[in-house]
Amino acid sequence: MTNTITIMPETNATTLFVHLHDTISVDDYIQFFDTPVRAIQQKNGWYNLLVYYDRDFKGWSEQAAALSFKCITDIGSTARRLAYVSPPDQRILLMKMMRPIIKAETRYFNLEDLDDAIAWMQAYRPETR
Repeated sequence: MTNTITIMPETNATTLFVHLHDTISVDDYIQFFDTPVRAIQQKNGWYNLLVYYDRDFKGWSEQAAALSFKCITDIGSTARRLAYVSPPDQRILLMKMMRPIIKAETRYFNLEDLDDAIAWMQAYRPETR
């Protein structure tokens, strides 16, 4: 079985970069998305996230979708910067509906703008407190 989520090499201590393929399985969601993003959030008190939807992306398994929604409600309010590359229309709608919870700076990029999305994420400098 191939992974439905790939952690991209740009991932660092504050930002998770993921590439989604096919139909997201619950096991891949937990291992390659939920666990890493929660670890970043726990360490920093906040996180950044880039999600790159491959052309072959079909959606989420029912269980993975439920876990994703739980993650959004649990830690979505601590996101600082979110980038979505080639997201399906449903994701854009969901993120707009979640605006009361997620206050992060959010941008949507076309597939051909992946490099720009990565650069935008890497340019983030957290304010000092």
